[in-house]
Amino acid sequence: MIRRISLATDLSQEGAPAFRAALALAVACKSRLDILHVSSRGEQPAWENFPQVRSTLEAWGLLPPGSRQEDVEPLLGVGITKVTIHGRDPASGIADFVAKHTPDLLVAASHGRAETGWWSGGSVAMEAMRLADLPSLLFGPLARDMADPATGALALRSVLMPVTDTPPPRAALGRLHLLLDPRPLDLHPVHVAASARTEDEVRAVFPEAARLEGEVVPALLQAADRVAPDLIAMPTARHKGLLGALRGSTTEKVLRAAPCAVLALPS
Repeated sequence: MIRRISLATDLSQEGAPAFRAALALAVACKSRLDILHVSSRGEQPAWENFPQVRSTLEAWGLLPPGSRQEDVEPLLGVGITKVTIHGRDPASGIADFVAKHTPDLLVAASHGRAETGWWSGGSVAMEAMRLADLPSLLFGPLARDMADPATGALALRSVLMPVTDTPPPRAALGRLHLLLDPRPLDLHPVHVAASARTEDEVRAVFPEAARLEGEVVPALLQAADRVAPDLIAMPTARHKGLLGALRGSTTEKVLRAAPCAVLALPS
């Protein structure tokens, strides 16, 4: 289960879907939520421009109007902390915090819809994910909300997951269930075939997996259009396998066009 979440943000409105997803997940799991912002030395972060936790929870009907900050944890079982990290480049600052506080999940907008600020282009979120080496829920520019903006209701049931032999498909499935347990999942595995041996290994775990034909990224995005999943879960291995380790162009291409959030699951 998810017991602690780190949300990395540049405090822009473009990161609102990631904020709502992180907050809704924290409420659903009764987990701790750390909202991280890395600022330049001497910069004062504009927290007032970012969606506010209590007003959002009040709008969702989870807190009574006029609630105080100290009411959130007793009423909802969620501890929320805002953290400003000074003096480091954003990705390293986030990775250092994650290494010290060991969250179960990192959440971020991979790049803002308005290509401005240090978060633009996706490089910071991707590098933070690489350095942190933990499950990362990433929202690209076309990703729809996972949490209903009006109610906070989570859409997290239908999952599209590409699988190959590296990392082992059984391990990838176990990691997904371990993270999202006890939520029921409607899993749609798709097979990224590299060889006959690969196909045998995948079919032993996912006999119903649909096979992807052609280039991986376009084929995966076409599958996402057919299935309309709430989430694309991508197993990763350390610089191995057809999907790589979600360390480069494959991930960024998927994120750039994915209609939903992408969950990176490192082995």
